[in-house]
This record gives sequence, C-alpha cells and structure tokens, in this order.
Amino acid sequence: MLNKLKNFLGIEGVKISIQLDDPIDHSEKAVFGKIILSSLSDQIVDGIELKFIEKYERGRADEKLIDEYELGSMLITDSIQLDKEVDVAVPFTLAYNPLLSEVDQFENENFLKKGLAMIAKSLKGVKSTYKVVAKAKVRGTTLDPIAVKQVILE
Repeated sequence: MLNKLKNFLGIEGVKISIQLDDPIDHSEKAVFGKIILSSLSDQIVDGIELKFIEKYERGRADEKLIDEYELGSMLITDSIQLDKEVDVAVPFTLAYNPLLSEVDQFENENFLKKGLAMIAKSLKGVKSTYKVVAKAKVRGTTLDPIAVKQVILE
C-alpha cells in the first residue's frame, strides 16, 4: 500500500536532469543536449516535454519589469522503459526562434551601432537569461518530475 502511494505521488520515482553542450552558439538557433532519467524502481516514461524560455528583464528598482517568452518547445513521445537504478540518456535538439527588441535589431545592423546599443541596454538595465525546462510524463504518477537548466548563449 505504501509503495503504491509513493508511486502515485512520484516519491522515489523518476528523477530527471538536463545536460547541455555549453556554451550554446546563438547563431545555430538550437540547443543540443541530453535528458538523463533514473529511478529507484522500474518505471515507464510516456513522454518528455522540453521548453526553451527567455527571461527578459528591464528597468531598475521599483520600475523593473520582467517577462518570460517561450522561444521553442518540443515533445519527445517515445515510451522509455526505466529499469531500477539504471540511467537512460535521451539526446535532443531543441530549435528556437529568438525574439529581437528594437535595440537588438539596431545592434545587429553593423558593428558601429553595436557599441551604442550596448550602452543603451546598460542604461536601461536590460538583461536576458535563458533556461531549458524538461518535464517527464511518468505512467501511473500524478506529480511529474521537472528539471530546469540555465543556458549560456554566446
């Protein structure tokens, strides 16, 4: 009975982690990596949902604004059998479409404008951070395991 409850809630169930090929070259417009799945008991993963998210911050102190944008997503629909205490690696390539602000577009026009754009971003407190979020759908559980990995773009 206790094992059924643990399994239903995902306790001692599937653990998920993300390995990325850091740093990511922003000109490729794709994130390459592996999802690592492990479990303390035999489990079946029915799918994995991946999202690439940009956290865009601007402003300072009380006037700070933060938005999150989903730049890309994918669904791995293969069923994956996990044996007790055996890690499984699932490679992925997650394509994304970057969003460019007016300042970013100005910056990309030529190398002279790049310096001006960087100064403008600094004055406005503009900063973007990126992350990959992976969520595994495990058969028979209510709470699906989630992993988040920060991405370094160059």
